[in-house]
Amino acid sequence: QYPAGEMVTLMEIFLAEGTEDEVFDRWFSALGIPAPTVPPITGYTSWYRHYQEIDEEKLLSDLRGVKTCGFPFEIFQIDDGWEEKVGDWLRVDKTKFPRGMRAVRDEIAEAGLEPGLWLAPFVCERDSTILREHPDWFLRDETGTYVTGGPNWSGVCSLDFYNDEAREYVRETLRTATEDWGFKFLKLDFLYAACQFPRPDKTRGEIMCEAMEFIRACTPGVRLLGCGVPLMPAFGLVDYCRIGCDVGLDWDDKWWMRLLHRERVSTKNSLLNSVFRRELSSRAFLCDPDVFILRAEGNALTETQRETLAAINAICGGVLFTSDDPGVYNEKQKTLLREMQVLRGARLLDAREDGGELTLRFTADGRESSRSFQL
Repeated sequence: QYPAGEMVTLMEIFLAEGTEDEVFDRWFSALGIPAPTVPPITGYTSWYRHYQEIDEEKLLSDLRGVKTCGFPFEIFQIDDGWEEKVGDWLRVDKTKFPRGMRAVRDEIAEAGLEPGLWLAPFVCERDSTILREHPDWFLRDETGTYVTGGPNWSGVCSLDFYNDEAREYVRETLRTATEDWGFKFLKLDFLYAACQFPRPDKTRGEIMCEAMEFIRACTPGVRLLGCGVPLMPAFGLVDYCRIGCDVGLDWDDKWWMRLLHRERVSTKNSLLNSVFRRELSSRAFLCDPDVFILRAEGNALTETQRETLAAINAICGGVLFTSDDPGVYNEKQKTLLREMQVLRGARLLDAREDGGELTLRFTADGRESSRSFQL
């Protein structure tokens, strides 16, 4: 709503010609977004191995495997399941982590890895203590019904980012995780929940940008991995960012998953996201293609599909994480790890998808190579 006669810029259009790199470099220069200075990272995350069924014993067992596998993993990230309920971030599940999060963080650091922690700061599940005690902190639609962020857990409700008390709760959550518990690497998920509805004075895009600026201001000196966030509002505000859907424990999701979830979980689609959004990496942030899985147990991926996932993540990802226990890898899987180490330094020159075949042309280890993958 603007006064009559006021000039308003509705859209700015950027036109450029040149090579792919030249055009994207000019666009990010015009946006005024500096290139990220963080390095590519390797690591472990607990999610696709244990999902919410984590505890201190399981994580420390996997930590030993990460340390002894011979691959230079750097991050050990604790994913969902450490909190009593999603949203109750200051209430650690003491049956799973009786010594608290600081003690587990210290064990990881003593093993020589950077401890990481998963949070979803803008959502709380319906049966969380925080929603029960502070219902006024949450977004509601015109009928007074909670705005939901998806069917995950017991159903999730979205915090009102412009509620002062809710903002302070998010700030205190991030302060506790980074200062009291000592985690300097955070994966922040379901960030889109902040901008599900516009306000009379702000678009959804403006809300998301302000929410990301708030998150960044709350976490000085902390490396952030953004997830579940519209990409452009995250430019320059997170160090690493998921640029596609979740991988799954099969190649493509089941039909019933498409009905239940607003986001389509698909290993196949995740690979295509990784390849065809590669231009964002090292310009907006470093791209996170989600995890690779080499284990044969506990998933329906074929051996060829697991090898395809690993190779493409290594070529295209600034983040290279697994959800396996690498300590039990066999010799072939260890050989694949060593090959991935070479591919991490690859520079992708060209990508083509035709009739279910994806062909990548890249340089690695000083040589130009080409590989084709069946989708």
